[in-house]
Formats: sequence, C-alpha cells, structure tokens
Amino acid sequence: MEELEIKLQNIKVEPKCVNVRTLSDISITFSVNQDIPNGSSIIFRFRGGRNNKNDWYYLQPYDPQMKGYVKLSLSSQAKIVPVLISGKELLIKYIVCEESGIKAGTVFRFNVFKTLVQSLVEQNKKVEVLIKLQNQKLITPDICPTINVINTKFDHITIICPSIVSTNEDFKILIRVEDKFNNLIKNFSDNVQLYKSTNSKDRDYIASLEFKEENEGIFKKYDFKI
Repeated sequence: MEELEIKLQNIKVEPKCVNVRTLSDISITFSVNQDIPNGSSIIFRFRGGRNNKNDWYYLQPYDPQMKGYVKLSLSSQAKIVPVLISGKELLIKYIVCEESGIKAGTVFRFNVFKTLVQSLVEQNKKVEVLIKLQNQKLITPDICPTINVINTKFDHITIICPSIVSTNEDFKILIRVEDKFNNLIKNFSDNVQLYKSTNSKDRDYIASLEFKEENEGIFKKYDFKI
C-alpha cells in the first residue's frame, strides 16, 4: 500500500498562551488533506518521546466533571472510539470505526478542559497530532499545533557564585529571578538589594542590582567583590 502524506491544515489553537501549573481550557482545530481510512488512529500527545518530556497531567475522555476532560468533534459524522494512554506518555488515541473513514477536509475540533499545564516554561510547546494507518508507520505531520507555556509570578532569587571568597577578591556571580518551579521570570524589571549577614538581626549592605526586561531574568558580573 502506498504511504499517504497526511498534512494538517488551517490549524488554530486557543488560547495562544497558558501559565505554568494552572488548570486551563484549550481548543485545537484543524483539517486534513487526505482521507483517513477505517481502522486508522488519530493521536493527540501532550508528552512522550525523547524531545517531549514534561509533567503535564490530566487527560481523560470519561467524565466531563473531572479534570482534563477531552472531547473530539468532527464536522462530518464519523464513529470514533477514544483510548487513553498515560505514564511516561500522556496521549489520547481515537480509533476510526466509520466504514467509509474520515474524508479529506473534515474539520477536527479537540477540546480539553481543566488540564494541568506543565511546570516547564516552553515556547511553541507541541501538542503532537499523529496519524496511524493500518499496516503503515506512524505519520508525524511536519506542522502541528503549538502553544506557549509562560510564567508571570515571581517567587525567589537564586544566586550562583563560589562558596568561599576572600575580602575584596574579584569573583563571578550569576543571579536568576525565578518562579516557584525554577523557571526564569524573563520580563522581570526591578532593583535587587544584596546584603551579607552573620545572624538574623545584623546585615551589611553589599550592592543594588538593576534588572531590566532585556536582562531576561539573569544578572551576570565577573568582577564582583565583597
């Protein structure tokens, strides 16, 4: 059997951005350029594989009242059966049970409600849409839906520097402005005051560091001294 080159067309994802570790509703629509025969599978994968490791959770086709409920609607009538796979992978597979298959140009609308977004900030995070035809290799379309996973909430500062330095000795220092999950807050702009302390009551001022948005959450200095 000749292998088909299936492509996704007219892809639309709403919203375009979601915040790390929030319960979010996501809608994905697209159409396909080829017929998808009976017995094939359409797969939506949120994690799995070498380049798609994360801690995304909640995906299930069973209960609309529970977190991660998913629903796939088609613009034309076709019988499909969902199969959930979780673990290292998190995906839902829809098996085409329509005798005549799914016709080219059919619009797919995939909705997921109250899914828990991964804790890793990621631009253009792929929601992989894979096609498996009978007796053929898994088809991975060149273009797939993407969504930006962002963060906006400051939580703490991480300082990276030598553990032992002498007075007035130059040393390298790197300061990261991070969220609760250790992602950089790239739009951070503010002054950060540094002090050294020997106990909870006494502290000595060291420096004031001005963060600008163009710093993207990182301050570096190679001749810092105390």
